[in-house]
Amino acid sequence: MEMLGLRAKEKAMRLTGYQVKQINDFMGGDYEGDVTIENLPERAGSGGEAMPAGLHIWCSDYPEEGAVLLDPVDRDTIGDSGDYPALKQA
Repeated sequence: MEMLGLRAKEKAMRLTGYQVKQINDFMGGDYEGDVTIENLPERAGSGGEAMPAGLHIWCSDYPEEGAVLLDPVDRDTIGDSGDYPALKQA
């Protein structure tokens, strides 16, 4: 059991419930296609706009369509302060 815990920490991806909701929304009810989720650094997008660091999701078959940030919080609920207690525990 302890060994499983070590493996899980090395390969596990911790998501907030809101991120899981965003994945579901991104899939749009089409669960046949594959998506890729990767933790990306801050960088400039193809149009020169700032892309924040964090988990991003994109269609595995169409990466040229771009990636979407999986925001760990619902900005409509808490605003842009990022004050989300569950994230401070991580």
